[in-house]
Amino acid sequence: MVDPGDTIESINTQLGFSILCNRATGLQYDQSDYSPSFEFIEEFSGCYDAVFVLGQDGYAVEVFIPKRQGVDADLLQMCQRHAVPGTV
Repeated sequence: MVDPGDTIESINTQLGFSILCNRATGLQYDQSDYSPSFEFIEEFSGCYDAVFVLGQDGYAVEVFIPKRQGVDADLLQMCQRHAVPGTV
């Protein structure tokens, strides 16, 4: 869970990879040749839910990103750009 005030650096450290970049190419979400490393990002009324599958065995990390003031603007922009509507 991302909290308001968390830096991208602290999120990356916790995850072990850069949340804003493709894990294989290093390209950031706002570059023209970017392709996502996440499986999907779902948008809900109060947050985004991003899922990153990290292993061939299906091991995944799920990151909840609240739509709140104090959450990194680039992270929110990446989510907004790539999110699909969530289902409940």
